[in-house]
Amino acid sequence: MPLAKPVEFRGSAMFASEVLPDIPQAGSDVAELTTWDLLQDLDFGGVDNSSLPQGSSGIIPASSSERLKEKNRKAQKRFRERKKERTQTTEAQLAETTSQLHILRLKQRELEARNSLLEKIATLNKQQTLPDSSRLSATTQDDVPTARQASDRDFYLNILEQSGLRLQQQGSALLLTPGDMEKEVMVDSLAAIPRDELINLKKAYVHSMAQCLLDISDDSNSRSLLDLQRYSLEVTAVFVCCWISNAHKMAAAVTESLSTQHDCMSQEGMPKNEYQDLLVALKFTDAQEQDLMHLRRLFYGKLGQLARERAALLKKMPAAANEGENREPLSFHSGFRHAADQLALTKEVADQLCANHAEESLVYMAYGFCLFRCIQTSRQHALLMVNSYPKPVDPNMLLEVVAEQRDEPPIDILMSAKLKDDLQHSANWETVKDYMSSLRPNNVHGHCPFLQRQQ
Repeated sequence: MPLAKPVEFRGSAMFASEVLPDIPQAGSDVAELTTWDLLQDLDFGGVDNSSLPQGSSGIIPASSSERLKEKNRKAQKRFRERKKERTQTTEAQLAETTSQLHILRLKQRELEARNSLLEKIATLNKQQTLPDSSRLSATTQDDVPTARQASDRDFYLNILEQSGLRLQQQGSALLLTPGDMEKEVMVDSLAAIPRDELINLKKAYVHSMAQCLLDISDDSNSRSLLDLQRYSLEVTAVFVCCWISNAHKMAAAVTESLSTQHDCMSQEGMPKNEYQDLLVALKFTDAQEQDLMHLRRLFYGKLGQLARERAALLKKMPAAANEGENREPLSFHSGFRHAADQLALTKEVADQLCANHAEESLVYMAYGFCLFRCIQTSRQHALLMVNSYPKPVDPNMLLEVVAEQRDEPPIDILMSAKLKDDLQHSANWETVKDYMSSLRPNNVHGHCPFLQRQQ
């Protein structure tokens, strides 16, 4: 057996347990290989120290150990880089796939919305009955608005006229143009419209709005968009005139739904899940939702104030009505004066209750006007009317769904006097009038910011 050849390693001798291959001579292709290059693949951990000559430690020199560690570090670094690269590639692919899925879902929703519009239009085409123009202009003495009602109505109509509503005859007539109809209707006669004609008018506007939504384009000056904006203003004007002059009839018409199968009215409302679907279709921005919640707080705060005033008035009424029970009869003159005094007190309380009721009705009017005309866009207004058809939309329920999603305080807390006193509630509600008066042609069809005006 040949002797083991000593291997020179920076001044130290090391003996391998096996015969080493011949080292290439100078001039060969691998002449530049170093001793380290030849030894880097050897497993030093398997060297038996007993086979080494006496006096040899068998420890790898420090310099070679550092180079081995450096090589391992580089290998680990390359591994981490490759792993990071693979991770980044996978994440990029996942992001691209997620984006494509999101786009496909949006397209699916658009197709579903378009299909729903087509179904609504097909249904309305079968039911389409334009309002009787002669019945739209019918007026009775009982339906003529009072001076206070006319003043309140003109306040809203002036806002709408400044925003583009077409009034005729020096503001005394409203031009209605749903579908193929074009009819001037006296504003005083709108409150006298029979309920079935009011429903037909609503159906005509829903049909016209649905057709606009189907044909609408991104062009801000497109014919369909301009028509839709005009319809939205006209619907708002009809709502204002009917509500202020005859709130009970308007409330009944708004809360009734039309059965598409039997063409009859019912009180069936929308379930909560349909309001959630409606919010998806409306696509309120965060700024719009903040304004909706601000309006909700002001609205219920004002209702709470009016409810407490009404309760205080009702406490006076029994005392006035029951005064004189279980007591001795008075003399004629004293009894006459006492009865007259009690009658005056009862009448005063009754007048105050009527004023309280009228103010509450106007609060609902302003609340609906801000919701449908100021915070919503005209397109969202149309989507609300079309997507909910034939069922009525309860604005309170719509806002409660938003409030639940945003973790807002419940109604009973907002109506109580715990957060603010009645004087503050009344002062806060005055800001709503200023907000409504801010409508102009440049913002009436978009979202008119509410909170931003107070900051």
